[in-house]
Amino acid sequence: MRNLVRHHPYGRRAAKCSECRVETAEADVRPNYLAQKAVTSLLAVRMQWVSLPEGTSLTRQEYYGLVGLMGDHGVKLQSIYRASVHGTTYGDMLRCVGDKRGLVFVVPKGKFKYGAFISAGLELPDDPTDWNAYDCDLWHFSLAGSFPQPTKIDIDREKQYVYVAGREGGCLSLGHGCDKPTADIRACGQHCRMTAGAVGYHAIADDLEVLHVL
Repeated sequence: MRNLVRHHPYGRRAAKCSECRVETAEADVRPNYLAQKAVTSLLAVRMQWVSLPEGTSLTRQEYYGLVGLMGDHGVKLQSIYRASVHGTTYGDMLRCVGDKRGLVFVVPKGKFKYGAFISAGLELPDDPTDWNAYDCDLWHFSLAGSFPQPTKIDIDREKQYVYVAGREGGCLSLGHGCDKPTADIRACGQHCRMTAGAVGYHAIADDLEVLHVL
């Protein structure tokens, strides 16, 4: 730690963290960094006790971060669909999800892992070639790649709605905007405008997972 402390030109001394590059006054270095290490160690211990849903693609750290975004680390999730396991068509996803409500959609693409939560289920229209639009609690999130830690991306209330196509439509939209039907459910995107800038992706994902809040 002593080697990190630099002399300030006006007599004050500070240390710059080699990892986060944040400067800390010399007098606060020891208590601040000891507290940080204690919190980091505690989180590591707690994550070891986290029980992952069977069949999920999420790591312990990603799962712990996700349930934290939901406001309760005690929340239990069940993995009910993975495109790489159950099939890549819209019908495959609908078959696995059924009438379950409280759904988390996780989309991995390279180093990125993002998705969305909806409090409702997938409510199909009566006409299999039509759409059904309805509102519910909805927010997006990033688990990896875009931010240093799992981040919840809130959506304006008037844009919190779901477009669900009939079984012959093949397209699902969570939030503002919709797109043309696709044969592969992994062809997806996320577009969110935040104060700090825009977050957006549109590509064939590596996988698509749906989890259900128990």
